[in-house]
Amino acid sequence: MKLYTNCLILIFLITYITSAETVMFKNGDRISASLVQQTNDTIYITSEIFGNISVNENQIKIEETEPKNVSDQKKQSLWSGQISASQTSRDLNTIQQRNGSIDERKQELSDTRIQLKLQYIESDYQINWDLKHRYYYKDRKIDDQYTLTQIYKKNLLNDKYYASFKSMYQTDYRRAIENEYLQTAEIGIEWKKTKEFNLSTSVGVAYHKYNRSIVSNNSSIDQNVELPKAVFNEKLRWQIIDDLAFIQTYSHQGDFDNYQFNLSAGIENRLIKDLFVKIEYKVEEDTEVNYDDKGFYNRSLIFSLLHKFR
Repeated sequence: MKLYTNCLILIFLITYITSAETVMFKNGDRISASLVQQTNDTIYITSEIFGNISVNENQIKIEETEPKNVSDQKKQSLWSGQISASQTSRDLNTIQQRNGSIDERKQELSDTRIQLKLQYIESDYQINWDLKHRYYYKDRKIDDQYTLTQIYKKNLLNDKYYASFKSMYQTDYRRAIENEYLQTAEIGIEWKKTKEFNLSTSVGVAYHKYNRSIVSNNSSIDQNVELPKAVFNEKLRWQIIDDLAFIQTYSHQGDFDNYQFNLSAGIENRLIKDLFVKIEYKVEEDTEVNYDDKGFYNRSLIFSLLHKFR
């Protein structure tokens, strides 16, 4: 028991000294120490102010840490997220609803976006939620889009491979989409996963359903579509320096003739602590939407302010 007490005192003192803290005594005194040794009941301390001093172990005040706090910190670290606000400059040819009619419009416009992301991580799986709202109003509603996404990712084979399942619901005013549903099942590979560089790809199948109005020969046609699709996703993140990262993503649904794809690339820079700024260029195409044999496209330059939390 005596040996255990001596070891506890020594470990306590070394911890204090290593972390550049002060040694505390039971009478309330404190001194800064740079070296500690123990012989039997005597503690030898080297201080820049007092030099070499010796004290009885009974004079040292021992404060034990509570394991509960460590456990609470681990539990809190399982959750993380971010909230962002964006201003976007867009070049697009989308369906536009106006006075009850629907037609194709080629436009350049700006819109505002808000987004909330949440992530829950365990040792072998993670769940991501993403809620986005894009809108533009000028005398009347010009753009209004809501997107809700959930992705479940399960690590496989020493975290080199993974399975993921994505569920998405969306409404899009400009593309005349009333309801859109997407469910995917994918197998992916983590090609490289380090603090500085992450690269992953995945392939799989999807079930896609949507209700949409399109324009053909100057008339409006309602579409109710349900079909299976092949999917491919790629993600890259390169931490160039501590506060600056390059981020790039690509997703493809369908085949080579009828498809939807999204390509984005940008940089994310820390301003202060948990506040970041992001500049991103994004290209979207959808050949399933036909305006006189012309597919939909949307090119966006996005400026975002992000707050990350955990």
